[in-house]
Amino acid sequence: MSGLEPARGDRLLLPDPPGDGAGGPVFEAPWQARAFALTVLLHRRGAFDWPEWSAALARECAAQGPGATGYYTAWVRALQAVLAARGITAHAAEPADRAPLPGGNGGS
Repeated sequence: MSGLEPARGDRLLLPDPPGDGAGGPVFEAPWQARAFALTVLLHRRGAFDWPEWSAALARECAAQGPGATGYYTAWVRALQAVLAARGITAHAAEPADRAPLPGGNGGS
């Protein structure tokens, strides 16, 4: 598959968004919801496969260390890394990119 074509027949189960126990999604800031939605959309369009994404997110979460509260910061950095590795963006995950993302402390 080339580019960002729709992934036809993709039956891979994606995780449900975080919830509040009552069925409503919970994001601390709008950018977190957008990051979640963008990741799912890009996956569905064939930009990357879910195991590749999952591994990138695990690496970013591990890089934050125990007790880190920036889950969605790791989420965005993982997305940046996957897209850069695929040549979709020119962004490279360099140490200088470790500055906080816009929107506060990165959220959880």
